[in-house]
Amino acid sequence: HHNHGNSVMRPTISKTARTWNTAAKSFDGTNDYLIKATLNNMESMKYTWSIWFKPDSTGGSTDYLIEFGNNAQYLHYNFTSEIITFSHSGTSAGTWTSPSNKITEDAWNHVAISYDATSTSTTPLMCINGESVTPIQTSAPAGLLAIGTSLNIGRKATGAYYFKGSIDDVAIFNRNLDTKELQLLYKPLYAHTEG
Repeated sequence: HHNHGNSVMRPTISKTARTWNTAAKSFDGTNDYLIKATLNNMESMKYTWSIWFKPDSTGGSTDYLIEFGNNAQYLHYNFTSEIITFSHSGTSAGTWTSPSNKITEDAWNHVAISYDATSTSTTPLMCINGESVTPIQTSAPAGLLAIGTSLNIGRKATGAYYFKGSIDDVAIFNRNLDTKELQLLYKPLYAHTEG
């Protein structure tokens, strides 16, 4: 697998807070994860996450892809229904899921989420494999919290729900990207070749 584009290089996508653009990392579903104890420049309540992942078909029922704080904000994958769940916590967490069967196991998938947590009436923008999808709200947000400062990739901060598969090109933006920009993260304007 090769990297699927570098969001820092396209002029229309700017102000990246952090991006990890190295070779794909493998996660065994047992104890592999990446952690950044303190992530600076994430005070904004408007943010975007982008991640490439290849879920192993023998993974657990729910595997965490990204988590800020201790469940303050998270993105996880459910193997049974092949859905993505995104949540931003507060007095009452706002939680949304993707439509079913949008993720393919044992293949590379891309998910991009853009969320404005300055208002409890906002719905996140979600693109899966370059397709804009309408998130399904499973709980309404209230009293939203600022984004957490610690970052876990491939597990929940408490040491549970370890991801099994590969993860690549995690990008975290301290601003909202629009739908077209989210789609560019999946299919950049420049050519990309395997090999």
